[in-house]
Amino acid sequence: MFAFDFALYANALITSGISFDFWSLRGFVAILAAPLVLLSARRIKRWSTKIYVSRDVIYHSTLLLVAGGYLLVMALVGYYIRYAGGDWGSMAQNGFFALSALILVSLFLSERLRKRLKVQITKHFFANKYEYREEWMKFAAVLEEDGVSPYSIALKAINQPFDCQYAGLAIVENSRYVVKATYNIRDDDSQAQLCLDHLAGQAIEHQWIVDIEELKEDTSVVPFQVSTSQLQQITKFCYVIPMSTSAGFKGVILLSAPSAIHSVNWEDRDLMRAISRQLAVFLNLHRSNLALAESQQFDTFNRMSAYLVHDLKNVLAQLQLMSKNAVKHKHNPEFIDDAFETVDSAANRLAKVVAHLSKKQRVDTVVAPFQLKAALEQVAQSRSISKPIPQLAFSLSENFELVGDQDRFVNVVSHLVQNAQDATAEDGLISIRAGKQANECLIEIQDNGEGMSVEFIDTRLFKPFDTTKGNAGMGVGAYDAKRFVEELGGHIQVTSNVGEGSLFKLYLPIHKI
Repeated sequence: MFAFDFALYANALITSGISFDFWSLRGFVAILAAPLVLLSARRIKRWSTKIYVSRDVIYHSTLLLVAGGYLLVMALVGYYIRYAGGDWGSMAQNGFFALSALILVSLFLSERLRKRLKVQITKHFFANKYEYREEWMKFAAVLEEDGVSPYSIALKAINQPFDCQYAGLAIVENSRYVVKATYNIRDDDSQAQLCLDHLAGQAIEHQWIVDIEELKEDTSVVPFQVSTSQLQQITKFCYVIPMSTSAGFKGVILLSAPSAIHSVNWEDRDLMRAISRQLAVFLNLHRSNLALAESQQFDTFNRMSAYLVHDLKNVLAQLQLMSKNAVKHKHNPEFIDDAFETVDSAANRLAKVVAHLSKKQRVDTVVAPFQLKAALEQVAQSRSISKPIPQLAFSLSENFELVGDQDRFVNVVSHLVQNAQDATAEDGLISIRAGKQANECLIEIQDNGEGMSVEFIDTRLFKPFDTTKGNAGMGVGAYDAKRFVEELGGHIQVTSNVGEGSLFKLYLPIHKI
């Protein structure tokens, strides 16, 4: 074409005019070149453009075409009425136009007519019944809804493409079917119960979408036996769709005859099956989340109980020490004063425990400066009830202070000392040393007891609720100590060998605890 046009206009330039022979031949050359252009466009990818006409475009175009044709016919009829009506022609024409407009609006507002039109368009213009991308987007949008029961969401998601008048969803709980969601029926609907009793189990076992109307005519279409007498009583529902997962979730969906489609074929069944499988995973995930939340609640309760027992054991140790010393010093006024202080301390501890339980949350810690030596002496005194009695070595100034929660600090160190006592013979040695290393406060707790293996230190020592003491221990002391120190920006270092004892080093920032 380019070469022909080049020759055409070159000749015109030379002869000062366009040759009519050349011009007449131009159309014939274009016809000859057209197949070559189409072939080139097919072979060159960037030339090709995929044109897609959506169902909505065809649907609304059809509505406009029908409305335009209808109005054109009504205009012709109205013109004839006016022409033949004589004196009454103009009034008759206006009345006819008003009636025609009313009929047109009524037809367009009819949901049933629009659905029928969509079915006919899909049937005659498209290879597939459904626009799967659009269906998937609608399905995802339904699953994202908040504030609604997940079972109601699932029922809405599968009913959306088919627009059934009645629907229900039931799952298996404790070997029985429990209705979780319904649409236009009662939870105890008798026909729904018949479907669950006689068809649901077989549908789930064989992963078969049961067509009840088809089954009434021929029971051999399904790979299992059913009672025909019971089927005749079911008139409200047409389909029993199974749901199941490999995790053990089982359920069924009951649907009446779809109003959005004229007849159900393999494509509708495939869509039902695909949606039901996705919903089975969705509902199983919901149940798993509920089980996880319940497990977390029990875990929180167990943790709270463990800390409660831990705090009570510390209070018990104080009272036992006071009771033990009362045998020798009950007539000593200084001992009586110390006893009241001990009782007051125990009362404060128990008050915190009660506040913790009543609020179901950790009580706010009290951050304030305290003398480290006095706190460690309190630890040594409270643990002197057991042997070996810990020995305190303090190499800092008498007034050396740290900032933090003194009670929790005492609890943490006391439990580490108690662990050392439990692992050491009565004639063994336990020492508590406090000093300074670089810009950190170093507290060491050392014993010559049983010791621990490297594997135990790495895998079990700081694991919560893992204890080697049986019922005598809760497995939270070392874990709480590690968490407490790390919350403050410090760290714990443990050195131990089996049969040689253990050394716990607590590195704490000096500016706070």
